[in-house]
Amino acid sequence: GAVTFVVRATSDGKERSWVSYSPSKGLEACTVNVLQPTRNRLPGQPSCTAAPPVPTPGELFGTGDQNQNGDIRLRIFIDASVLEAHVEGGGGARSVTLRVFPTRDDAMGKDCD
Repeated sequence: GAVTFVVRATSDGKERSWVSYSPSKGLEACTVNVLQPTRNRLPGQPSCTAAPPVPTPGELFGTGDQNQNGDIRLRIFIDASVLEAHVEGGGGARSVTLRVFPTRDDAMGKDCD
């Protein structure tokens, strides 16, 4: 199934970043900062980057095995302004990198769904 990790979140949730992975949608990293809208985004609208799902060995090698329930390994790295996520599965790997710029001192919360 799908998994989502929320990081660098304020207590009221107005600023937050997250990484999610699902076998059908792939890997996604997003950040939202309501205090600094940009020319291309409204306040509260997330900025995201994504990578497609990790293929199964059957999809890669044409063996007919389309098992989407294989184990994956998800690694997340966070520093002052970068969020990196890497997912590895039986058929390959995907990575995304996202710049994050929290403006509030309390943007240190985390959660997992």
